[in-house]
Amino acid sequence: MVLSSLELSAQRAAQARSHNAVVTLHRGTSAVDDVGDQADTFVDTEDVPCGFAFESGSRREGPELVVIEYDATLRLPVDVELHVGDEVTLTELAGLTYSIRFELVKEPVLGTTSNNVLLRKLVTEAE
Repeated sequence: MVLSSLELSAQRAAQARSHNAVVTLHRGTSAVDDVGDQADTFVDTEDVPCGFAFESGSRREGPELVVIEYDATLRLPVDVELHVGDEVTLTELAGLTYSIRFELVKEPVLGTTSNNVLLRKLVTEAE
């Protein structure tokens, strides 16, 4: 089924209204410092509206039947890119403040109205 541009705009607007959370995106990047050493860092994008759900699970995928375990799902607008190696911090959900950091389990699934991401909680030394 092919959507007209008007139908697609309506679906994207409905998707945006369903955003119940705010996250900070941490995109991995590499740079060479003054002495020629490679340094891996993150570039942050704050206050990104999204859909978020704490839902644990596992999925079997691919011809090798790989099991993918995850702790949460994230729906981002289609123009927001993330990749494996990037991280996400949940900062607000349903009006409550959080500071929980996640890593991407696999590359996002690109849809017509959102990018769907499986996340795994990063465990800190304090936990």
